[in-house]
Amino acid sequence: MSADAAQRNSSVGADEVPADALTVGVDVGGTKIAAGVVDGTGKLLAHTRRETPAQDTRGVLSGIADAVREQFTERAMPVFAYLDIGIYGHPIYDGKTPGVKIGFYHPPDATVVKSKINSVEDFVAECMPGLREAATVDVAEASGVDTCFYDLVGDDDFVLGPVPDASGVFVGVGWRGTGYKFAPWVGRVLAQLALTHGTVYDISRFAPSRFARGIQTGGTA
Repeated sequence: MSADAAQRNSSVGADEVPADALTVGVDVGGTKIAAGVVDGTGKLLAHTRRETPAQDTRGVLSGIADAVREQFTERAMPVFAYLDIGIYGHPIYDGKTPGVKIGFYHPPDATVVKSKINSVEDFVAECMPGLREAATVDVAEASGVDTCFYDLVGDDDFVLGPVPDASGVFVGVGWRGTGYKFAPWVGRVLAQLALTHGTVYDISRFAPSRFARGIQTGGTA
């Protein structure tokens, strides 16, 4: 499902079903409980099945819940990010996370499109109706979940290089949640700086001194 599709979903009428709208369906039979995710065209995107517990109402209800939950695990649901409407999230990872995580955030460098989706609740209602009745918990209060803290920089660039007026001291910060993608390169740069007090890479745009001198550059000097 594209970000454009998510935006389209926010403006359709009640009787229209967008092709990219996702819905969870459950089929309870005498021998099996089946659940699947379908889009607006009826195409089956993911599915699971399990045996129906015999003469056990509580077991049947538990089986339905488990079958539905399965559709929101990493085995059926991808990580997603629609940065142009400020939405990102990831599925349930069994043994690691207790639920689906959905966040609402506008990165400073993202081009934001006009949309009726202005919150996590809006996104769920329009694009993930299978979660409409799910309990919601703030990530800071959820058990077994790491709270996501990250630093931001005034000009939205990394801070990487020698610390002004501190000979032989180098720093690498300001990754705003994306540092893991740059870790190999940043590690190499910092290692070169530590060993040789220099690097083969042009890191002038990331210089910590840009703040010390009150100048924030947006490109490579």
